[in-house]
Amino acid sequence: MESLEVVLKEGIVTLLLTGLTLACSSCSSHGVKVRVGSLPYPGPTTNFPNPSNLGVHNSSEKKGEVYTCEAGLIDIVHVRKSADYTKVFSEKIFDNLMNGKEKFSLQMPEPSNYFIELNYPENWKALSLEEKKRIANEISIKLGAHISYMGTTWHEILTWFDYKSTGLISEFGSAFSLEDGFSNLLGTYLAEKVLTENKGDYNTSLTRALDEEIRSLGVQPRKIARKSTRDTKRKRNLDIGLDDGYVTPWIIPVDSVPESMSAKPKAYPVPNTDILSKYGFSMKFEIEPHELFEKGKILNIAGQRKRINPTQDFPKIMNYIKKQAVEKYKFDINVPSGE
Repeated sequence: MESLEVVLKEGIVTLLLTGLTLACSSCSSHGVKVRVGSLPYPGPTTNFPNPSNLGVHNSSEKKGEVYTCEAGLIDIVHVRKSADYTKVFSEKIFDNLMNGKEKFSLQMPEPSNYFIELNYPENWKALSLEEKKRIANEISIKLGAHISYMGTTWHEILTWFDYKSTGLISEFGSAFSLEDGFSNLLGTYLAEKVLTENKGDYNTSLTRALDEEIRSLGVQPRKIARKSTRDTKRKRNLDIGLDDGYVTPWIIPVDSVPESMSAKPKAYPVPNTDILSKYGFSMKFEIEPHELFEKGKILNIAGQRKRINPTQDFPKIMNYIKKQAVEKYKFDINVPSGE
């Protein structure tokens, strides 16, 4: 029998998200449109859009869950949000690089601040303006993707510890749902690709890139997406790429789709900071929690410091979460390998 606590939380979150969907549809946060994702199982907030018509990004866009043979369910809202934060962060990082700033901060919708401290190569000031622009553009796109992914992962951590974006209701029911982490990563991957190619309008390019990517993953009609959500409530994907630098999606085989029964999950690489050493830079990146009720619990697990260092602290935090997921909540966290 499911834990009553979990059932109640998931039901309340579902009702809350219904209201938030209406309230936040035209809002923005730090330059990114506020979008409310869906839960990966049937309910009043879960949409199953026509995957052949997901609309134009930031315009006529559609939301909800789509199903692919090689990546399982994908939450299109999470893809869009992480993509847009990649773009916004890249632009801000580029400006700071061009102005020679060593310290600056970024933020997502949560109260947490992301602090960046850059060490520049000795020859930076001697470079031509064009060379600086070229290098800054390359670095900013890579770092924008990295920080966006770290930020969306931090959001999942916060929600695991009962973070309440409205100040009232816990969002635990959506924490590390089986498709969120991969969807977040896919958004950063697509945005990095589009920004690097730099061919025309960003929204048009991302629309095309998203459509092409889900087709390559074997996207299926909406009725298949709906059918695939029948057994997902008790599953949590806690793979954030700590072990091998890749996130493996959770494939849900659907017996009426032979391709899904034999498909192997397509793992995607986590955005890293290797680009910095290529040009003689180094960076310190820290997250300072300001969430009133959650920060103490998380900082205590990390080691009672004021800030979180994702590289050092995420493994400790995730080990704690994995133990809770299995022992307290009886979740299935074993992502199928497809082998």
